[in-house]
Amino acid sequence: MGRNPTKLEAVRADLNVRGAASVALHPADLNDLGAHPVMLEAAQTALGGLDAALLAHGTLSDQSACEQDVQRTLQELQTNFLSYVSLLTLLANVFEAQRRGVIAVISSVAGSAGAAAITSMAARRLAKPPLPAGCGRGWKKQACRCSPSSLARWIHP
Repeated sequence: MGRNPTKLEAVRADLNVRGAASVALHPADLNDLGAHPVMLEAAQTALGGLDAALLAHGTLSDQSACEQDVQRTLQELQTNFLSYVSLLTLLANVFEAQRRGVIAVISSVAGSAGAAAITSMAARRLAKPPLPAGCGRGWKKQACRCSPSSLARWIHP
Protein backbone atom coordinates (compact mmCIF):
# COMPACT_ATOMS: atom_id res chain seq x y z
CA MET A 1 0.00 0.00 0.00
CA GLY A 2 1.25 3.41 -0.86
CA ARG A 3 0.26 6.65 -2.54
CA ASN A 4 2.28 6.35 -5.75
CA PRO A 5 1.09 3.59 -8.13
CA THR A 6 4.27 3.84 -10.24
CA LYS A 7 6.49 3.24 -7.22
CA LEU A 8 4.22 0.44 -6.06
CA GLU A 9 4.67 -1.27 -9.44
CA ALA A 10 8.45 -0.95 -9.06
CA VAL A 11 8.22 -2.60 -5.63
CA ARG A 12 6.08 -5.38 -7.11
CA ALA A 13 8.65 -6.00 -9.86
CA ASP A 14 11.46 -6.12 -7.30
CA LEU A 15 9.57 -8.52 -5.03
CA ASN A 16 8.74 -10.78 -7.97
CA VAL A 17 12.42 -10.91 -8.97
CA ARG A 18 13.22 -11.86 -5.37
CA GLY A 19 10.80 -14.78 -5.54
CA ALA A 20 7.58 -13.50 -3.99
CA ALA A 21 4.74 -15.96 -4.52
CA SER A 22 2.28 -13.10 -4.96
CA VAL A 23 2.22 -9.34 -4.53
CA ALA A 24 -0.96 -7.31 -4.09
CA LEU A 25 -0.93 -3.54 -4.61
CA HIS A 26 -3.35 -1.02 -3.19
CA PRO A 27 -2.83 2.70 -3.86
CA ALA A 28 -3.90 4.58 -0.75
CA ASP A 29 -3.74 7.97 0.92
CA LEU A 30 -2.84 7.14 4.52
CA ASN A 31 -4.07 10.59 5.59
CA ASP A 32 -7.61 9.38 4.84
CA LEU A 33 -8.14 7.76 8.24
CA GLY A 34 -11.70 6.80 7.38
CA ALA A 35 -10.43 4.64 4.51
CA HIS A 36 -8.12 2.58 6.76
CA PRO A 37 -10.68 -0.14 7.63
CA VAL A 38 -11.56 -0.61 3.95
CA MET A 39 -7.88 -0.65 3.01
CA LEU A 40 -7.07 -3.34 5.58
CA GLU A 41 -10.06 -5.41 4.51
CA ALA A 42 -8.86 -5.18 0.89
CA ALA A 43 -5.41 -6.36 2.00
CA GLN A 44 -6.87 -9.29 3.92
CA THR A 45 -8.99 -10.28 0.93
CA ALA A 46 -6.19 -9.90 -1.63
CA LEU A 47 -3.64 -11.76 0.49
CA GLY A 48 -5.91 -14.34 2.07
CA GLY A 49 -5.34 -12.83 5.52
CA LEU A 50 -2.59 -10.90 7.27
CA ASP A 51 0.43 -12.37 9.04
CA ALA A 52 2.51 -9.20 9.36
CA ALA A 53 2.40 -5.47 8.74
CA LEU A 54 5.22 -2.95 8.35
CA LEU A 55 4.33 0.70 8.94
CA ALA A 56 7.01 2.83 7.34
CA HIS A 57 5.46 5.94 5.89
CA GLY A 58 5.78 9.64 6.55
CA THR A 59 7.15 12.95 5.46
CA LEU A 60 10.17 15.01 6.42
CA SER A 61 8.66 18.19 7.83
CA ASP A 62 9.73 21.66 6.71
CA GLN A 63 10.35 23.19 10.14
CA SER A 64 10.23 26.83 9.04
CA ALA A 65 6.94 26.28 7.19
CA CYS A 66 5.48 24.49 10.22
CA GLU A 67 6.55 27.34 12.50
CA GLN A 68 4.61 29.79 10.34
CA ASP A 69 1.49 27.74 9.65
CA VAL A 70 -0.36 25.70 12.27
CA GLN A 71 -2.39 23.94 9.55
CA ARG A 72 0.84 22.68 8.00
CA THR A 73 1.97 21.42 11.40
CA LEU A 74 -1.35 19.66 11.94
CA GLN A 75 -1.09 18.07 8.48
CA GLU A 76 2.39 16.77 9.32
CA LEU A 77 1.07 15.29 12.55
CA GLN A 78 -1.85 13.74 10.64
CA THR A 79 0.55 12.03 8.25
CA ASN A 80 3.29 11.12 10.68
CA PHE A 81 1.38 10.37 13.86
CA LEU A 82 -2.41 10.08 13.64
CA SER A 83 -2.27 7.74 10.65
CA TYR A 84 -0.06 5.46 12.75
CA VAL A 85 -2.51 5.60 15.67
CA SER A 86 -5.31 4.56 13.34
CA LEU A 87 -3.42 1.76 11.60
CA LEU A 88 -1.87 0.40 14.80
CA THR A 89 -5.26 0.23 16.48
CA LEU A 90 -6.90 -1.53 13.53
CA LEU A 91 -4.00 -3.94 13.00
CA ALA A 92 -3.79 -4.76 16.71
CA ASN A 93 -7.45 -5.70 16.67
CA VAL A 94 -7.01 -7.89 13.56
CA PHE A 95 -4.01 -9.72 15.02
CA GLU A 96 -5.58 -10.06 18.44
CA ALA A 97 -8.67 -11.66 16.89
CA GLN A 98 -6.41 -14.03 14.92
CA ARG A 99 -4.29 -14.65 18.02
CA ARG A 100 -1.19 -14.17 15.86
CA GLY A 101 0.56 -11.49 13.84
CA VAL A 102 3.57 -9.20 13.65
CA ILE A 103 3.55 -5.41 13.41
CA ALA A 104 6.79 -3.56 12.75
CA VAL A 105 6.91 0.24 13.02
CA ILE A 106 9.70 2.44 11.73
CA SER A 107 9.26 5.53 13.88
CA SER A 108 11.07 8.00 11.63
CA VAL A 109 11.59 8.12 7.89
CA ALA A 110 14.68 10.26 8.55
CA GLY A 111 16.32 8.04 11.16
CA SER A 112 17.99 10.28 13.69
CA ALA A 113 18.94 12.94 11.13
CA GLY A 114 17.52 16.33 11.92
CA ALA A 115 14.99 15.23 14.52
CA ALA A 116 16.21 17.66 17.16
CA ALA A 117 16.05 20.56 14.72
CA ILE A 118 12.50 19.86 13.55
CA THR A 119 10.02 20.41 16.35
CA SER A 120 7.05 18.67 14.71
CA MET A 121 9.24 15.66 13.89
CA ALA A 122 10.61 15.52 17.42
CA ALA A 123 7.10 15.62 18.87
CA ARG A 124 5.85 12.71 16.80
CA ARG A 125 9.04 10.69 17.38
CA LEU A 126 8.50 11.02 21.12
CA ALA A 127 4.92 9.86 20.82
CA LYS A 128 5.23 7.00 18.30
CA PRO A 129 7.42 4.45 20.13
CA PRO A 130 5.04 4.13 23.12
CA LEU A 131 2.07 3.42 20.83
CA PRO A 132 2.91 -0.21 20.05
CA ALA A 133 3.78 -0.89 23.67
CA GLY A 134 0.51 0.67 24.80
CA CYS A 135 -1.56 -1.31 22.32
CA GLY A 136 0.45 -4.40 23.19
CA ARG A 137 -0.61 -4.15 26.84
CA GLY A 138 -3.98 -5.51 25.77
CA TRP A 139 -2.20 -8.56 24.38
CA LYS A 140 -0.26 -9.36 27.57
CA LYS A 141 -2.70 -12.09 28.45
CA GLN A 142 -1.90 -13.61 25.08
CA ALA A 143 1.93 -13.53 25.24
CA CYS A 144 2.55 -10.36 23.24
CA ARG A 145 6.12 -9.07 23.22
CA CYS A 146 6.85 -5.42 22.47
CA SER A 147 10.25 -3.91 21.78
CA PRO A 148 10.75 -0.27 22.81
CA SER A 149 13.32 0.36 20.06
CA SER A 150 12.66 2.67 17.14
CA LEU A 151 11.73 -0.44 15.20
CA ALA A 152 8.95 -1.62 17.48
CA ARG A 153 7.86 -5.21 17.01
CA TRP A 154 4.71 -6.83 18.19
CA ILE A 155 5.01 -10.55 18.05
CA HIS A 156 2.06 -12.68 18.88
CA PRO A 157 2.74 -16.41 18.61
